[in-house]
Amino acid sequence: MGTTPPELRVEEGHVTGEVAIALPPWSKAPARKRALDAALAASFHEICTRLHLVLAAAPSSYAMPRPGKSEDGTLLYDVSGLIEGDRIVPARRAAAK
Repeated sequence: MGTTPPELRVEEGHVTGEVAIALPPWSKAPARKRALDAALAASFHEICTRLHLVLAAAPSSYAMPRPGKSEDGTLLYDVSGLIEGDRIVPARRAAAK
């Protein structure tokens, strides 16, 4: 069980992808944020360097948890951001009605 490298794509002003992180079941939110920041930092850095952009927030701010866990017990997250001017800002899903 381990953290899976994120798969981030840039298409039509959106950054999307997914990442899985391995943490013990008792992990608290700060530990999850640190793990997400570490897992996403290199991929976001590569995108920002290539496209001359900056992140508007910490990498963990772009990740939204999926329900449940993967077969190997990792926590799954969707990653989503919008390119606005020279920044990538977090994109959040609209609440279900």
